[in-house]
Amino acid sequence: MALFNLFERENIYFPGCFSEAYLPNLIKNYERVLKKLGIGFKTISSSFCCSAIVEEAGYEKQARKIAKNNFEIFNEKGIKRIITSCPNCFRMFSQNYKEIIPNWDIKVEFILEPILEAIKQGKSRKVDYFGEPIVYYDSCYLARYSRLLSVPREILKLFGFKLIELSSNNEEVSCCGSCGNLPLIDNALSNKIARNFIKNLRQQGVKKIVTADSQAYRHLKRNLEKEENIEILEFSEILCDAVGVKKEIIEEESKGEVA
Repeated sequence: MALFNLFERENIYFPGCFSEAYLPNLIKNYERVLKKLGIGFKTISSSFCCSAIVEEAGYEKQARKIAKNNFEIFNEKGIKRIITSCPNCFRMFSQNYKEIIPNWDIKVEFILEPILEAIKQGKSRKVDYFGEPIVYYDSCYLARYSRLLSVPREILKLFGFKLIELSSNNEEVSCCGSCGNLPLIDNALSNKIARNFIKNLRQQGVKKIVTADSQAYRHLKRNLEKEENIEILEFSEILCDAVGVKKEIIEEESKGEVA
């Protein structure tokens, strides 16, 4: 499908390059949840980059050029709202684009925001997890950079989970080693950070943890030893079960790199 054919509505779902490359089933899950909740959207292909990874790599001039070109296309196609499930894209669109483009006027939402609103409006079946304990992991992108703290927690509580907080959470969240291109720059160091993070989970008695950060999810799953009795979930998995749509198992597609 050609890029321009994807812009058929004012709302677009922007899953981001990372999820399309490594976790495509995550995208299917979120698409089904959005449709179930009556949130109109059109998904944009991975050939369209927000430039976050370029910006993080230090190529600021190229990142700015991509951002300005993207804005021109968005305006041409009448895009008024971007919904993204990628925390790094969310950071880029909601913060950096405002600095790069003075007349940036497109509404940007992390995907859990419209989902929470729809749930509050009663657009999902009633689900009760009867106080099942779960830990929510903020991730650096969502907590430190974007301060998206209450939305995911509120969703979990509405579904009846008993929310357990890590000793380091919210803006003081512990890094898992997945962000800032670290797995590409120093894979050994990023893995060491992840394993230390998992060790801390074990010491705190964590049995089930969920994150809305696709990079953090993939990185932690990759570093989880088989004998570890810890279940790591991506937020879309819980949402699919909660709203009653088919859930795809999120398995990594191998791309043959070290990240």
